[in-house]
Amino acid sequence: MTMLSSLASRSRSTEEVAVKIPIFLDQSTGKHFLQEVTSWQQLSHPNILQLYDVNILPIPHLEMQLCETSLHEISKPLSVREAAGLILQIAQGLKHTHSKNILHQDLKPQNILLKNGIPKISDWNVSKVASETQPAVHQGFSLPYAAPEHISPEKFGKPDHRTDIYQLGTVFYELLTGEPPFKADNTVELFAQILGVEPKRPFIADPDDVQVIDIIMKCLHKKKEDRYQSVEEMERDLAEYLSTKYNL
Repeated sequence: MTMLSSLASRSRSTEEVAVKIPIFLDQSTGKHFLQEVTSWQQLSHPNILQLYDVNILPIPHLEMQLCETSLHEISKPLSVREAAGLILQIAQGLKHTHSKNILHQDLKPQNILLKNGIPKISDWNVSKVASETQPAVHQGFSLPYAAPEHISPEKFGKPDHRTDIYQLGTVFYELLTGEPPFKADNTVELFAQILGVEPKRPFIADPDDVQVIDIIMKCLHKKKEDRYQSVEEMERDLAEYLSTKYNL
């Protein structure tokens, strides 16, 4: 869904907010707009961008929390501990999402905003409600951050909650290296890398930080069965590395 973002002030307060308005109004846009709202209104967490209001008049729009920047725009690479701290918070937001049976399916640095240094997951217009009867087939993924099952569900199975974990691993990888795990000059080559090439293990000088690289590489396994099987598992390992309390 192509959206136009702008600033506004809430009528009930002096707080500035961000407003998203569809650029094109057609049947497909309307469907995606409703899909985003349906998912987003179920979510309330410090690491999920807050949706304040939604309306279809005078034109369809979303009124949401205003943030300063995104993970895409910040300078990279980050220090290992800084990156791990951000990813831990994002994992906590993602855990809340999965507890509502909602899959994001398009996690990438552009979709993770920063408000006073706190990461907020945004852009739910391609999210899916997971169920056994309605496969979470995804049509709007961003290729550099796509999981193998996005491209070839016939071989790797349909996307599920472990797809979000893979994509969180790609974001983690980029925070530490400055680039996503795979890069190519054309789509065909990038497809081939995602489906059949193991990502290069990031170099970390400090042996104490090797655990972080193991966490990233576990997220990026081609087969879903070889990744973390829940966000809680990943969150536990990150909390252990950071010597911080693990939030159930």
